[in-house]
Amino acid sequence: MKMLQKAGLAVFLATFVATASWAADGPFGIGMGSRLQTLKLEHDAPISSSGTVQVYAVIPPKPYYLFEGYLVDLTPKDGVCELTAIGQILADDPDGKKVRAMFENVKSGVTQTYGPAASVVDELESSSRLTQRQQFAESLYSHERTLSAKWELTGQAAQVKEIFLFASSPDSRNTKVFLSYEFENNDQCEAGKTVVGHNNQAAPVPAGDGAFGIGMGTKLKDLELRFEEPITRVDGLDAYAVAVPTPNAQFEDYIVKLTQQTGACQVVGFGNKQVNDLDGAKVSTVYFALKSALTKKYGSPSEIEEGLESYASLTARNQFAASLEKDQRELSSTWTFSDAASQYAQIWLYATSPDGRDTHVNLVYDFKNYNQCKGGKASGSDASGL
Repeated sequence: MKMLQKAGLAVFLATFVATASWAADGPFGIGMGSRLQTLKLEHDAPISSSGTVQVYAVIPPKPYYLFEGYLVDLTPKDGVCELTAIGQILADDPDGKKVRAMFENVKSGVTQTYGPAASVVDELESSSRLTQRQQFAESLYSHERTLSAKWELTGQAAQVKEIFLFASSPDSRNTKVFLSYEFENNDQCEAGKTVVGHNNQAAPVPAGDGAFGIGMGTKLKDLELRFEEPITRVDGLDAYAVAVPTPNAQFEDYIVKLTQQTGACQVVGFGNKQVNDLDGAKVSTVYFALKSALTKKYGSPSEIEEGLESYASLTARNQFAASLEKDQRELSSTWTFSDAASQYAQIWLYATSPDGRDTHVNLVYDFKNYNQCKGGKASGSDASGL
């Protein structure tokens, strides 16, 4: 095990060792201000957008095998201003040995290039009850443990302002690391984002900026329908299959629910099928990329459920999809908006499996008028819209 760790560190340092050419190129070969047309994209469409800032999944010129996904934040004016690398899932890591080794390897490589971290945090909250050796991943999952390193830089050739490395657990048993680079132009990018209001909730957004380009109250005549008749009709609430103004490459179908009186009150995106995804690796990658993009836009989720239920019997690694199908596992994030000015009541991202083998994610936008759509009495003073 130690020999493998040393070998992994040697490869990492060979890839990331501090050289003038690498620093000039930027992390993973992507430099500050890189333009969209110069990037190799995983998908043509952005994962998300906020104001003028768009988030794309990319294939970097210099990938590293410990990371399975890469996201860039950019604007047409400023180019790339932030880069995030998403680590591979480290399966069956309850005691955190694997994620610690990966964390230290990555930290060593970044230190070789940028110098020592300004701060390193490795601690369990004093109030935590998850103190056992085998509860390391669980304490990460419950946000009671922090394992992170932060670099604050000035005068770097690669024009990197800040680097943040941290460990995470999606389900209290498996682990991974994230590594983000914030460039010197990030303040300009931040200025182009949709304004965020109190309680870290999104302020009003135009119809074209969220919910795949469909705004609250959009009328039937203004939608591009795939079929003239609704898919379902219950008590005046119709669900139509639509072609959305701003499609996302991670989704293949879209539905809008509406009434004649309220217009659109819910938009649902149905993710691409991840075929033969028994261990959930494919759907997990898509889910965490979308969760990261949504968090950048709307703030941290109000509720996160990522893991097996206490009564689960489908616990083997290759039973991930089966546990989703049987409702023995949750992989979901929910954003709830209390800002009365926001058009959203709730956004819900979750993974599912129709047959215990294939998987996909769904993304649901509930507008503030959803209660009216369902026949509920909505008050103008009801800020939550729930």
